[in-house]
Amino acid sequence: MRYIIIVLLLIFAGFLFLFRDLIFGIAARLPEIQNITFDIEASDIKKEVIAPAPIRAKTESTQSFLTDEGVIRLTNIRRRENGLAPLMLNAELVQAAAAKVQDMFNSQYFAHRSPQGLDAGAFAENNGYEYIMIGENLALGNFRSDAELVQGWMDSPGHRANILNPDFLEIGVAVRQGTFEGRSTWLAVQEFGTPRSACPIPAGSASKNIEAAKAALSRLETDLANLKKAIDAKTKEYKQHPSEETQAEIQALADEYNRQVAIYNAKQTQLQKDITAYNSQIKAANTCITTYTS
Repeated sequence: MRYIIIVLLLIFAGFLFLFRDLIFGIAARLPEIQNITFDIEASDIKKEVIAPAPIRAKTESTQSFLTDEGVIRLTNIRRRENGLAPLMLNAELVQAAAAKVQDMFNSQYFAHRSPQGLDAGAFAENNGYEYIMIGENLALGNFRSDAELVQGWMDSPGHRANILNPDFLEIGVAVRQGTFEGRSTWLAVQEFGTPRSACPIPAGSASKNIEAAKAALSRLETDLANLKKAIDAKTKEYKQHPSEETQAEIQALADEYNRQVAIYNAKQTQLQKDITAYNSQIKAANTCITTYTS
């Protein structure tokens, strides 16, 4: 009997030696999740609205007539005279300008901020324009012509700065005649824009994909922890009641554990690469935006 016990102990010791890495080394192979941080999110990008005090016509013409096309054409002439590229007409900025002028007539105000608190940026965004910078010029009165209106803006330092701002790339204009302060008159709106697309800003889906990958890693970590517990339990069982069946179960659990560790490590490596690429894109975007807003 004593010999049988000795043989069994030797077999068990041999098992422990052969499978010591399997039984006692698994915890050491469980990878640690590194802390993952983001640079500034794209949604936090600084936006700027430039809105000089509105102007009124110095003289009222009985033959006043204004056009959107004429205001845009003369604005671009003034830019070319100053060595600047012309502004491109943008449909969303046109809609924003039209909405602004109609809102001023409807609510009888003449200001950059509406009674509801909407500024030029809000009108632009409400009409689908994503921007880095917005500039707004407003004018009220019966200007004789488009040329007189544009000249009125050029004679005002703040409005002139908007017209000649090299960072603005697009424009939308709306000039309308209606009743304001009890008389027939014109309201004119220029919306200048630097679109968000002017800088290489990553799509919002990029950060969502990264968050999804982090969640998948978290689920894998839970699976690994559960497998580790199962291996520990089977190892304890084997120590108490050694058997080939239990040994095979431990080996199967260890194989599955190592398979999932390999998947985990590969996903974590890819996630780190994705985060590095994303942060590089955000830094490039912020550098670009600084050239417009600083």
